[in-house]
Amino acid sequence: TKVFENPITNYTRSQQRMRTIRVILNRGQDTASAMALLVEAIRGVPGVLKSPAPSVWADDLNIIAITVNVRFWVDTKASDLLQVHSDAVIALEAAAMRATTESSQTGVSAAPSSASA
Repeated sequence: TKVFENPITNYTRSQQRMRTIRVILNRGQDTASAMALLVEAIRGVPGVLKSPAPSVWADDLNIIAITVNVRFWVDTKASDLLQVHSDAVIALEAAAMRATTESSQTGVSAAPSSASA
């Protein structure tokens, strides 16, 4: 009962926080090229740590889209977590649109969808 009656202080909070953003790409798009553009974009966001390195992987597939996840780390002592996340969403949206433009001959598009861990 003491746990419910007294506040708990967690002194083990990690300085580095992982974030995951989901990006939805239309099927038929050059997924490998789009994923390469997403990696390039996330690496360019101020506050995203170089190590552990950002990663992008395919997560889900359905009739009309493929979902990829972009994972990156932020040093919360050096950067504002939510600002870096917001900047990452904007950069990934631009990269997804660029991937769409580069695949325009196939008539496909991409749209970001945000989720965090």
